[in-house]
Amino acid sequence: MRKRSGGLVQSRMRSVIRVRLLERFQGGRCKIDGLTLWKVCCCIFAVAFLVRAGLIVKLGTYRAIEYSEPVQVAETLVRTNVFGNPFSGETGPTAHLAPGHPFLLSLIYRAFGFGTGAELIKELLSSAAASLQYGMLPWLAMALGLPMSVGALAGACGA
Repeated sequence: MRKRSGGLVQSRMRSVIRVRLLERFQGGRCKIDGLTLWKVCCCIFAVAFLVRAGLIVKLGTYRAIEYSEPVQVAETLVRTNVFGNPFSGETGPTAHLAPGHPFLLSLIYRAFGFGTGAELIKELLSSAAASLQYGMLPWLAMALGLPMSVGALAGACGA
């Protein structure tokens, strides 16, 4: 009997939490000086991405192509359709790396080749992913029950 009532209490607590979160978000209308949650997240993402993209272009880091293990596996995946050769030379198939990152790199290399253009796309996509993480901090703060300003400050510091 207690398990059943405990489950009922947990179910009601989850319902209360969902209702409170929905009230807190108010359909994305939580505001900081007139800006909605969506606009704050987008502004942080834009600033973070523009800073990173500007540094990539200004410093020219995409010109120095790296040949780390994920890059070598991605190249092998493109050339021979084998998930292998993470080190210099023919080492054969490997379980050395998780498959996600080399697979995504192989898609970039299939679309843009192996030159500096692909390296630039790769760095810009990495910057976009990092910027998206900072841009989502205001939303995360609200989901955790903190004020949106806490997440906005954290995202702005990261940007």
